[in-house]
Amino acid sequence: IAKDLFGVRISVGSVQACCEAVSAATATTTEAIHAEVKQATSVHADETGFGRCGKDRMWLWVAATEDAEVFRLLSGRGRDQAKDLLGEDFSGILHRDRWKPYEQFEDATHQLYHSHIRRDFQAMLESGGETGTQGAMLKLASDRAFHLWHQFELEEIDRQELIRAMKPIQAEIRERLQRLRDAVGTTKKARGTAVDLLRQWEALWTYVETEGVVPTNNEAERAIRKAVIWRRGSFGAESEEGCRFVERMLTLVGTAARRSIDLLDWLTQAVQANIEGRTTPEFRT
Repeated sequence: IAKDLFGVRISVGSVQACCEAVSAATATTTEAIHAEVKQATSVHADETGFGRCGKDRMWLWVAATEDAEVFRLLSGRGRDQAKDLLGEDFSGILHRDRWKPYEQFEDATHQLYHSHIRRDFQAMLESGGETGTQGAMLKLASDRAFHLWHQFELEEIDRQELIRAMKPIQAEIRERLQRLRDAVGTTKKARGTAVDLLRQWEALWTYVETEGVVPTNNEAERAIRKAVIWRRGSFGAESEEGCRFVERMLTLVGTAARRSIDLLDWLTQAVQANIEGRTTPEFRT
């Protein structure tokens, strides 16, 4: 591209050097964005595999808020990595899946992703027998719950109407999960899912009564999608410097979109400031 468009010949090593220079110029900005997210009142968190770096399997973690996205590329998917993403004592609203490391944030208000749980219900439905029967009815109950949520989003019903209409749906879902837990004929996986959902029952329904909470994973899934596309095309990262470049660029791309920042223009200013020893420009419009 450099040769065809600009008449400049550039080696693979020079491309890597450019990436490292841009990464260094943006480090303080991405660290500042990360610090903001750790203090946010509401966060959507998720993680996905990102190939290998040397012998280590890498995981890309994302935390998305209303005006920021932070990515961390780390060699693990456990409690330490979750703390790296959200901080030691995150106490805001945490939209998450049922991955256990997120449960360590005891001061946070938790909301489980219903979109993931619907996939579990669909898997039960396809199992047949008692598991299939309960899975089918759970899926229908979930459909009714989402219909009410969409009505609330469209302001066709208010918060009190949502709370009132959800009570029988919640009661039915609890009863069917208890049947899956206790019945002899249910599959091991379905029983395990039922036990786990009943254990985290309150985190299923935070959105019903709490302002600013939603039952979906859309914010995190939209944020992480561009990273998945990058991974498929680049096959991951092969060095520590490469990992930092990936997470910093994804952080800037996602946050720039949410803040309506012209990213190429800002990057040009940031690199120039770094070369001249000046302060990096603000990452705000």
